[in-house]
Amino acid sequence: MPNVSRRDFLKYCGIGAGALGLSMTDLGLLEKALANPNGPAVIWLQGGSCTGCSESFLNRISSTSPQTAANVLIDAVNLVYHPTLMASAGQEAVAEAEAVYKMGGYVLAVEGGVPTAFNGMLGLDL
Repeated sequence: MPNVSRRDFLKYCGIGAGALGLSMTDLGLLEKALANPNGPAVIWLQGGSCTGCSESFLNRISSTSPQTAANVLIDAVNLVYHPTLMASAGQEAVAEAEAVYKMGGYVLAVEGGVPTAFNGMLGLDL
């Protein structure tokens, strides 16, 4: 399988969605259909990061199962929220994460540092 950059992957997904006439809602439904509903729900947040952890995960190749990130995402977990990888966006994406948060029983992954200086208000007008 050839290496495909994230940018190319998203471009191909957009072209495929356009060819199929899929809306953003349809893409969200497709994402839910592909996720393993029996796998643990995962909410992946990005703190003060450059998405390096996500990039490393996406480049995962192993000789044992699961062999690729796609195998993990499709066969092993139900990735509910990841700002870089999910098909839905905006309020729809936040609502899905909040629903899983309220149900409990999810795995929380936090990528990057958690800003604590200035009461976590870094980058905002103080």
